[in-house]
Amino acid sequence: MSIRPAFKDYQPDFSKAPKAGDYDASTSELLLEEICESFGSYLQAAYVNPDKRTQLVRRANPTILQPPSGQPYLLQFQYSRLSPLNLDRSFEVYKQNRKRKISLDTFYKEIRAEHTPWDSFSEVTDLHYIQNLPIHRWPKKIYAAIYETTSLEEKLEPFLIHEPFEIKGKLPTIHMALTIEPFFSIHERREDTSHLYDQLTIMFPALRHQHHQSIESALRVYPLDNLKSPEDALKRSVVYPGEHLQIHSSVPREITMGFMQGYLKQFLQKRSF
Repeated sequence: MSIRPAFKDYQPDFSKAPKAGDYDASTSELLLEEICESFGSYLQAAYVNPDKRTQLVRRANPTILQPPSGQPYLLQFQYSRLSPLNLDRSFEVYKQNRKRKISLDTFYKEIRAEHTPWDSFSEVTDLHYIQNLPIHRWPKKIYAAIYETTSLEEKLEPFLIHEPFEIKGKLPTIHMALTIEPFFSIHERREDTSHLYDQLTIMFPALRHQHHQSIESALRVYPLDNLKSPEDALKRSVVYPGEHLQIHSSVPREITMGFMQGYLKQFLQKRSF
């Protein structure tokens, strides 16, 4: 159930993108600007996507990095600030501040009644836009993706990487996603955050796809999964390449994002960049 109007096949209107100073940039956003610059890229102006999952988004300008030997790589970053309404625990926080039990239906009705018309920009820039859901720290996601490419002259418009999308038929070699947990205010005090962890996921989509193709090809010729005897001739346990890191929410953002930058630099330097 959504309190927002439907936007079918939504396309952002970049002519109306908020300008610098229209909202307070987070530490994570400013650090990502520095990381982009260190790789010869930069973050584009922010825009607000008011679809079912409202986000303030900044896409980087794609940059191509050429090692002294070997093929070049295309590097892309993305910053997304999420609406608190995108989070499962928002309902529980709202009820605590409301100081009484309410249904999920009442939760949406009360929020819908607060603002007419609904302002999607304020939803992701005003910490107190929703009366009983005040934000102390915004929920955010930061993405990085590396693609193999064949041309230094390839010109791409900024593109989204919140999923490991294919670009010109290629999956990313590396896809990183940092999920930053929000802090809410409950009864005008910041909630206890000692149990909250941010999440950093590092995946290798292209390798995973190649692995899947190789497994399926081998099983077609040597059908270990379809033998009549012995029973249960094959037992599979899928372990995809990648890693999921939980980082305590109190860790300074400079360290967490410095780790991301260091990982990307090491990956590229390992290839004589």
